Amino acid sequence: MKKTLRFSLLSMLLMLCGSIYADEVKFDFSTDDAYSLFGLSGFSSNDSNAGDITEDKSVKSGDVTITVSPSGVKNPNRMWAGSLRMYGGTLTVASAGKNITAIDFELNNSKWGSGNTADSGKLETGKWTGNAKQVVISVAANTQIKSMTITLGEGGDTPDPDPDPQPGEIKKVTVAEFNAAAESTDVWYQLSGTVKNLKDGDIYGNFDLEDETGSVYVYGLLSEKGGEKKLFQELAAAKGIKNGTKITIIGNRGSYKDKIEVLNAYFVSVDGQGEEPDPQPEETKKATIAEFNAAAESSNVWYQLSGTVKNLQDGDQYGNFDLEDETGSVYVYGLLSEKGGEKKQFQALAAEKGIKNGTKITICGNRGSYGDKIEVVNAYFVSVDGQGDTPDPQPDEIKDATVAEFNAAAESTNVWYKLKGEVKNLKDGDQYGNFDLEDATGSVYVYGLLSEKGGEKGQFQALAAAKGIKNGCKITLIGNRGSYKDKIEVMNAYFVSVDEAAPAELTISGEANFDESTVVTITPSDVDHDVYYTLDGSDPKTSSTNKRYMEPFTITETCTVKAWEEDADIYAEKKFTKNTVEVVEVSVEDVIAAAPENTNAADGQQKVWVKGYIVGYVEGQAYATGAHFDADGCEVKTNLLLATNYNETNVENCIPVQLPNGDVRNDLNLQDHPENLGKEVKLYGYVLKYFSVPGFKNVTAYEFTGNTSVNAINADTVNDGKMYNVAGQRVDKAYKGIVIVGGKKIVVK
Repeated sequence: MKKTLRFSLLSMLLMLCGSIYADEVKFDFSTDDAYSLFGLSGFSSNDSNAGDITEDKSVKSGDVTITVSPSGVKNPNRMWAGSLRMYGGTLTVASAGKNITAIDFELNNSKWGSGNTADSGKLETGKWTGNAKQVVISVAANTQIKSMTITLGEGGDTPDPDPDPQPGEIKKVTVAEFNAAAESTDVWYQLSGTVKNLKDGDIYGNFDLEDETGSVYVYGLLSEKGGEKKLFQELAAAKGIKNGTKITIIGNRGSYKDKIEVLNAYFVSVDGQGEEPDPQPEETKKATIAEFNAAAESSNVWYQLSGTVKNLQDGDQYGNFDLEDETGSVYVYGLLSEKGGEKKQFQALAAEKGIKNGTKITICGNRGSYGDKIEVVNAYFVSVDGQGDTPDPQPDEIKDATVAEFNAAAESTNVWYKLKGEVKNLKDGDQYGNFDLEDATGSVYVYGLLSEKGGEKGQFQALAAAKGIKNGCKITLIGNRGSYKDKIEVMNAYFVSVDEAAPAELTISGEANFDESTVVTITPSDVDHDVYYTLDGSDPKTSSTNKRYMEPFTITETCTVKAWEEDADIYAEKKFTKNTVEVVEVSVEDVIAAAPENTNAADGQQKVWVKGYIVGYVEGQAYATGAHFDADGCEVKTNLLLATNYNETNVENCIPVQLPNGDVRNDLNLQDHPENLGKEVKLYGYVLKYFSVPGFKNVTAYEFTGNTSVNAINADTVNDGKMYNVAGQRVDKAYKGIVIVGGKKIVVK
């Protein structure tokens, strides 16, 4: 039977969608009227002066009551404007009649807090399922709900069987208690502690978690329960996880070779990083550093501090340094260009404002701490108050020194040394000018050579071309004595002169590994010298097959080019190899039909080409609901959607394509290149499961249709005589369907 319940505006209990079916109740929070449902009739939804919620707020429809706790909710106008917004606390759904069997959440802007948990049933992003009279949902982070649909059904108090452990089995424990527990993949533990021994660039998230009771090894941290592995770098960047970060995780008690481990671990929160309302302007206090250090921790009270920058590391992207005034010193944990600005942009701010060690600046930030160390957190730039650096040294303060004398000197950015030596270990194409400078007394590392004092970084190739700087040449430079991790370095170095050119060379250039052909260029040490070459491996000086080099030439087969410069009597040789790559092209439908099970390539799996149109991208973790079929406002660089038709909008007819770091991502992603939407492209990679559906990963080459050549990077040879399905798995002769044999796609019936 269908019943309808309507709420009167006069009673201040208007339910914006007030229909109740025999097994369904819906609450709608998408308009401002929902603001009054929880007893907040004295304010409008945009009133910034609304006070904090200090008691539970409830609203009822039929047999169902929704209750919101005050904890974690900072002010009502943020909570209710256009949706039910929570940044913490609990959301309780209770039924006085039939059991609750499902809760469907319609989200605002796909906002669902990572780490949200429920005390019964199974909670996923935007959905709860189970069988209970009451469901208590603990909100861990920003969650915005436009509407809730509660499904009621028959059943007693016993929950339906659920493969996942009940949330009541998630136990908050210390590390010592976790280590003492029995191994189990059914019982989950919530642990809080400090990240230790995390290696730079770790893609899995392996580290030690330490609290005051002990330490335990975390074997891989996922962004969410059951999430994809090898994506830790994206999680770490998004959440600011690094050594020293205090975090909360959930995982099982396991072990490996007698070593206790947290298995199946997933991220809950960075402790202390919850969202807070902006403080009112009158709450910003001017303070000395001593007064700041003596204050209580708070993310609501802001302090304006002025002092001198100390211990700033070269190239620091975050802006971590000590700020010092006459009353003391404090550590600044990251300086933003503006309040709430983007992290990792400090170098741009420093270049624009001239911030460096010795600069006097004014900043604003909150009083925080890490361990027992006081920190300025959420700091943002206000002004440069004066350039505290010592003025450039006078010419008589530039000291001539040998490398040995330089290495023995004290570190200083005020004293400059003039050094002469030979360039060693300079890498081809180096944009910064990092190399070893060697003289008769020793060697020292030059950390970047500028064209002039205080010149622009990243321009070394222009300087090298203009001055002829390369390995073997002798140069003079000026710089400061510095160090990095106990390694002595010449810092702030700038070019003076080339004192002696590098020995002349006879060079052969061209692609060492090529697909169809490559152009070979031979450059003598002197333009007036004649050069002879051979392609058959014989001596170009004496062979009857030698040819005089007149201009660049093309080769199409594997060979070794040997050259001899007659007047200088010097030799050079280079081997050129033609790639013997057999590639197979499949369609988007072939990939979908292959239904791969593996998320990573198996041993012996073959790469293939897939062709289709770029029709969109996937935002977030959910494939079906995160699919976007446009490029407007795209903020995702890591994936694409590929389809057979350029105007496809059905996600079931598409495959997700992972874009790895490098040229492929840089050239194809829709955030940087919205013009790629609708273009047909060929991609070279593996058919694998991605976003839990058939997809394409590990792409190492691409070609827009119409190009004359294929950018085949590290393409793999298909083994002759062996049969593979479209997913790259080895099959036998009994297999029916599309197979790859000797690099060709055929159909076996």
